[in-house]
Amino acid sequence: FFEDYLTGALRERIEEADYTYIDMGEQSRHLGSDFQLFTDYCHLTLEGNEFVAQKMGEFVIRNLSAVTGPSSTPRALLAVNSKIPFQR
Repeated sequence: FFEDYLTGALRERIEEADYTYIDMGEQSRHLGSDFQLFTDYCHLTLEGNEFVAQKMGEFVIRNLSAVTGPSSTPRALLAVNSKIPFQR
């Protein structure tokens, strides 16, 4: 994940390009001090991978539901062929 001083510049460029971004640095701030996210400076632990996957899954479901409606089937959600809007 990126250091705090890069986050603003990165977010600005991503929004200019009309892409989406999940700030995992921000997401991980709420973890307790006993949660080990990394095994070293860049490799995630098993729990770290699960945490990232959970956050990414929540983002995908939230944004696909916004495009297709909350009652859509999983197949309909996956079949969406439009740009997913960025949601803060």
